[in-house]
Amino acid sequence: MTIMGRRPISVGENKSRERFGTMLKQHRTSLGLGLHEAARASGLNHTTLSRIENGERPIGLGDLRGLADAYGVPWEALVMAQRGQLPLALAAAT
Repeated sequence: MTIMGRRPISVGENKSRERFGTMLKQHRTSLGLGLHEAARASGLNHTTLSRIENGERPIGLGDLRGLADAYGVPWEALVMAQRGQLPLALAAAT
């Protein structure tokens, strides 16, 4: 069933979103950034960032670029981490 024109989220997509959100949160905290501080630095609302970190919201390219700038990593590395192709800790080192 489709709600408001959106296709249902598969279990795999949801787990992937949760894993990526957890990686983002771990990286944010390893940088010593609080949620509000990271949200301001990335141009996101703190509620939006929290929902991304909890796997409750998909992340768009603009969001990825803002987070990459705030976290000091190339946005392409975040895309690779989101796809499971590169651990975020390694992405931060590039």
